[in-house]
This record gives sequence, C-alpha cells and structure tokens, in this order.
Amino acid sequence: MPTIFTMKARQKKKLIKKNIVASLNTQSSSITNETSHQLPNIEDEQPLFLLKEQLEQIHSEIKNQKEHLLLFSQQSQKKQHNYLKPLIVENQQLASTVEKNSLNRSVFNALREQVYTLERQKHELQVELEKEKERTYKAKNSISFLLGNTLIMYRKNNESLISLFKKLSSVKKIAKARRNSIKIENKPTQIPFKSENGFSHEYTGSKLKLITNLNNDEYISLDKIPTWFSFTPNGSDEIVFSFYPHASEKINYKDLLARIVYLSKDGNEIDGAITGTYISPTVGRYIYLDIASDRNVLEIRFKPPVSAASMLIGLQIWDSKNSIRITNGFDYGDVQEKTVSKNDDDFISLKDGVSIIVPSYKGNDTIPDMLRTIVEQTLPRSLMQLVIIVNGDDVSSLPLYENFKNTHTDIDVVIYHDSIPSASNARNVAIGYADRKFTLFLDNDDMLSENYIQALYNRRSPDTIVIGGIHDINEHGDVIKENSANRQYLLASDKPFISYNDVTAITTMIACKLLPTHHLKKVSFVPHLRSGEDVVFFCDYMSKFKPSISAVPESDNAFYIRRITQNSVSRQKTTFDFCVRQRLQVIKELKSLQYITDDREQFSFIQSKVNAQSTFIKNFLVESPEYKEDLLLELKTLSLEDFSYEVINRGKSKSLVISYCFPPYVDTSACVMAKRLRSEGKIVDVVYNNMSKVRNVSNDLNLLVNDLIEQRKVVNTPSTFANWSGIYGFSIETLKWATRKQSSYEEIYSRAMWPASHFAAFLVKQAKPELKWTAEFSDPILWDIKSQKRYSKLELSFIKDLTIPSYERGVARLLRYDRHP
Repeated sequence: MPTIFTMKARQKKKLIKKNIVASLNTQSSSITNETSHQLPNIEDEQPLFLLKEQLEQIHSEIKNQKEHLLLFSQQSQKKQHNYLKPLIVENQQLASTVEKNSLNRSVFNALREQVYTLERQKHELQVELEKEKERTYKAKNSISFLLGNTLIMYRKNNESLISLFKKLSSVKKIAKARRNSIKIENKPTQIPFKSENGFSHEYTGSKLKLITNLNNDEYISLDKIPTWFSFTPNGSDEIVFSFYPHASEKINYKDLLARIVYLSKDGNEIDGAITGTYISPTVGRYIYLDIASDRNVLEIRFKPPVSAASMLIGLQIWDSKNSIRITNGFDYGDVQEKTVSKNDDDFISLKDGVSIIVPSYKGNDTIPDMLRTIVEQTLPRSLMQLVIIVNGDDVSSLPLYENFKNTHTDIDVVIYHDSIPSASNARNVAIGYADRKFTLFLDNDDMLSENYIQALYNRRSPDTIVIGGIHDINEHGDVIKENSANRQYLLASDKPFISYNDVTAITTMIACKLLPTHHLKKVSFVPHLRSGEDVVFFCDYMSKFKPSISAVPESDNAFYIRRITQNSVSRQKTTFDFCVRQRLQVIKELKSLQYITDDREQFSFIQSKVNAQSTFIKNFLVESPEYKEDLLLELKTLSLEDFSYEVINRGKSKSLVISYCFPPYVDTSACVMAKRLRSEGKIVDVVYNNMSKVRNVSNDLNLLVNDLIEQRKVVNTPSTFANWSGIYGFSIETLKWATRKQSSYEEIYSRAMWPASHFAAFLVKQAKPELKWTAEFSDPILWDIKSQKRYSKLELSFIKDLTIPSYERGVARLLRYDRHP
C-alpha cells in the first residue's frame, strides 16, 4: 500500500542521517585522535588540508543524499495520487447516483401512491357502473317495460292484432314464469365474511379492460413485452381473471404468463414467497395462464397477501413463438367465503365418513375381488358405508353380498334389489340410501388400491371434488398405467390450482373421485340413457355447484383399478345405434343444460363434451357415409335443430358464403339462401349478421342447411338496409374473418337482398383476387317496399387514417372507391 511505502522511506531517511552522523562522529573522533597524536607536529599544514577536503566531500554526499530523498518522496506521492484518482472519481459518481436515486425513489413512491388512489377510485366507479347496469337490465326486463314496448312497437310498425296478441301472450307467460320461480336473494359481497366453519366458492363477476380507450371486443396482440394493467384487491380470499383469446389461436400451457407485482399501502413492493405464485430472476413474480373450458378461456387464479393494497399485472407470451391475440375486455371474480358447508342442514345431517355406491348386474366372477379391495382399505371401517343396488332380473349375486354383510358386521352394508335393469337408475336409488358426508362410485368389476379411500378422504372438503389416479387391468391381469385420464391426473397433481380443462376426462367419468353427498342428492342420472349418462350427470353437477378440484399426491398410491372387458365402452362395436343414436341422445341432454346456464365458463365446458360426442358421429360417418340421411332423420326425431356440424364437417369447407341475413332468422332472403345451399349440396362456411333486433328467430330453419355448414360466423353490427356505417362495419368484420390464417377458401358467394353481403364480398375479393366470386342480385335494392328510394352517401374519409393491416390491398382499394354504387 502507498501509505506503508511512505513510512518506510521516512524510516530509511532517518537511518541514513543517523549513519552519516555516526560516521561523522567516528571520523571526528579519528581526526581528533590523529590531531592529538600530531600535536607535536602542528607546524605541518598538509594534514589539515586533507582533513578539510574530507569534510567538504562528506557535506557534498549529504547534500546529494538529501536531494535524492526529496525526489524519491515526490515520485512516491505522485504514484499514490495516480492510484487514488480513479477511486476519487468513482466515489464522486456514486455520490451523484445516490442523490439521483433518492430523488427518483421519492418520485416513484409518489406515483405509486397516486396509482393506488386512482385504482381505489376506479374500483368504486366500476362497482357503481355494474350496479347501474344491473338496474338498467332489471328495468328493461321488467314486465311493465316489456308491456309498454310491445304496445309502442305495435303502433309504430302497424302490426296486426294477431301479432299483438301473440306478443302480449308471450309477456304473460314471462310474468307467470317469474311468479312461479324461486326468488333468490342476492346478498352484497363488497366486504367478504370469513367463516371458521368452512366455506364454498361464490363468484362476483365484473368486466375490466386492458387498455381503457379501446372497446371490450377489440383484440390486443400479446408479445414478449408485457401488457400491464393495475388492479385493487377488494379483500377477497382468491381472485380469478378470465381472458378470451381469438378463436383462431392455438394456445398451449405455458404459452402465456402473467407477471405480478404486489404493492403495499405505502407504495413499496411486497417481496418474499407468496402462495400460488412463482419467482424467477428473469421475470420476477409470475403465474402461467391456465387453459380452461375447451381452450375458449384463459385464467389466472391467486390469493393476494393481506398487506397488498394494489397490484400490477403484466401479460406476455412465454413458450409461444408467435404473438397471441386476446380481447381487450376480460372478466374477474372474487372467490369469496361464506358459511355454507358445515352450517348447511343437509350436510350436517349426514354422518362422517364415505358411502361407497356399487350398482351391480351379474358379475359373479369379479364381485369377490371388488369386495376384497374394500375390506383391505386403510380407512377405519366405522367411517365406511357400502350401498349395493342389484338391478335387473338376475339376482344370482345377492347371496354373495348377503354373505359379505354377515361376515363383516363392522361395515355398514345396505343391499337392495331393483327390478329395473339400469345402472343409472341403480345409482339414483343408492344416492337416496347414502348417509355419509362423502360418496364415491365403484363398479362391481373394478377395484381400489389399499390407500385409495383414506387418501381421498384426507383431502375432503364440502365443496370440492377430490380425484385420484386410475389404472386399467386387462383380461390377462396386466395393470396398465398409461391412459388419458391417468395422464391428466399426474399432470394436475403438481399444480397449485386445477381447472376443469386440466382434468376434462376425469371430471365426467364415474370412477376415481370423491364427492360431497349433500350435492349428489340434488342431481340425478338420466335413466333412459344407455351410455354417456356419467357425462350428462357430472355436467349437471358442475353447472349447479361449480366445485373446485383437488388431487391426491402421486406418492399416496391412491388409484382406481378399472377392468377392461369386451363390454367396455372403448370396445363397443361401431354400430349406428351406439355411435350416432346414443350420442345424439347424450347431446340433447347436454344442450338442455346449456340452455339453463348463464355462466360462460360452464357453457364452454359443456360444449367441449358436446364436441366429444360429435367426434364419435364424425368417425362413424367417415367409415359409413351411407348413414348420412339416417343421421338427419334422427336429428329431426330428437328435435335437435341447433345441432352443430362443425366437428363433423371440420376441414371440408372450401367455399365462403356471405349472407347478411341467414337462418335461424325469419326472413325471405335467409330462406332463399338456405335453399340455394341445399340445392348446391356443398360444405360451406357462412358469415351473417346478428338480426335479433329486427327479425324473429326460428331454430327449425336451421334444419334446412345445418348439415352443410362447417362454421358459422355471426357478426354483431347494427342491422341496416342502407346505412353506410353499418354496412362498412359488417364488411370489415367479414374481411377479418375471411382472411384469417386458418382459411383456405377457393370461392366466395354473396347474395342480396341486404346489399351489405356484396360490399363484404367485394373486400374479400380485393384482398384475395385468386378467389372466384359469385354475386347474385335478387330483390330490388334501390327501392324499399313503399317504393321509396334507399339512399346513403358513402362517407369513407373517416377511415383514411387507419393503419392498413395484412389485407391492405382490399382496404386500400376501397379507400379509393369513393363513388356511389
């Protein structure tokens, strides 16, 4: 170090002086001695002269040494200064940075406080807006409003008395239905009530925007740069955000993530581990978006810490190589706590433990193995109830069950015989006998692992379905772990939150789940269904109770052992009865459940099951296309007018039909277009406008062309004959859909009446000149039914500043098309 070096030099200087003085003393002593010895010869001057020269030489050496030491000291100080100079500069820079950071921190804290205040105000405004929407909705749907609107429209449109009486009769039916319906009191949920006695989930939905100055239905493209929005928690236990991707997006798990920043009341970021979130050095705190409801909804769920006054959430792509589009508007819900489960009389009245329901028909060879696995369960037998319903005319298994009951008196066993040969009916009967708080289903040819019931029971909750693994065993006794349901279970068991889509196969199958009995007693299996009854039952169950899903860890070795036999559904012969008729019966029941639900997520979940049933039909028709007419007859027999052929016709459409008005709307032009398609007989995609405000709906009209349509695109723009704004809006939306990535059309066909059809087709043709365009002109377009001229000036100047997207050729040419038709 420089300081140590300077000290050594100083010491060296002293030492040299000391040595010189010592040398001088020695020489002086020597000279004195010599002088004393030469005193007798003092007259001799030669020695004195020599002594003088020696003294001068010594003084000269001392002077030179002093100059040398001075120069050495100066050089040492210069080196020390050069060494410290960058450190001094660095310290000055650090001091300046600290001063700037302190100022920036103060500004940042002030901005955070302002964000927090604005978020609180925003939340209060949103709550008030939702209340106002609710009041408006109630007013518009009140009987007095409906009655007054009916009378006003009667006078305005010069309707007939018969039409008036029909509408008044409809209003009367609505009033009667409301009087007979059970009125449910909506309790305020602004401040959640936390109970120590258990809880069930209740969602309070609301609509938010990612970008405030855009409409809800506009799409935002997400990329590697996060799109941030802020949110103020309202004291909820858990928050759910639901985002809606574009229909064309193919999204997989981990394609999207949400960055999360929790802020305290003083604006400081909350650090540390928080349940339900992960921390990465790259993105900070984050959560992957779950894919729910047949890929139609993306969700994030998390529990904000109690100290969080506000939060910032940034959406971005992660594993996806391409950008992903989602709507600007998204939903959120507070999962609030309320006293239901343990305070519910239906729940409290049941005994602790598990009811095991076994519908039994024949199966004398497999029943002993099933009973043996029940005896081997680790759950205390005092907590078990075995309900056996022998159904049908074969009662040969009754002695086996009676012997088991007499042998194992420590197990509560109920045995009942029902003459109806139906597993669905048997399960309904058994649910009536179940007296334990939780229930599981077991077929008489299946088995359970030893720890199965205990592991599921350990994770029980009054509003939760607990799932375990499922293994197959073939006729040779080989256990097969690899199946779609077990793969879903293994993936879901590692997740902090399990969506219905994560375990879509398990949610609607009888096996491998534990269910709250008080919920089971409020739904029932459809007895007339010969297959797929479990799909309908659990879709009904999910819609009514919206249970959460919990999975036992794989390490618990809790799995249901399913025996694969010749009678298993997976081995059913591909007959028209099984693959078409029975599937349509299931679809009809699922459709009835869709009609009564107002939950978008539940609707999509049920639709995924409808699509799965339709896949059976599609695969059968691919192998046996001669049954196409039988399918249509079956649809008419079951009155499935709104049956979707999208799954069956997927990939077959090469033509796009643009018809502003189309079935199910009651209009001459709609019916004529349907007849044109029926005459042509080709599979097509159809784009049409939402005409519900100006035309009645008749689902019977769908039977004209449903089997010829792969996809329907309904455009939500104002219905108009000649208003350019409405026509242009319909045209642009049609162009967006017709030029999507998945489209591979070879031709387009448009027809008027309703001239918007041709304008939309014109844009598509301009964007894709290679397409063949057939345009049909029918009814008078320039004149209305009163012989009045339809006229609307094309005001195109307002779109000239828009950014031209990928279909720029069509739009650009439209911008130059500034003439009247």
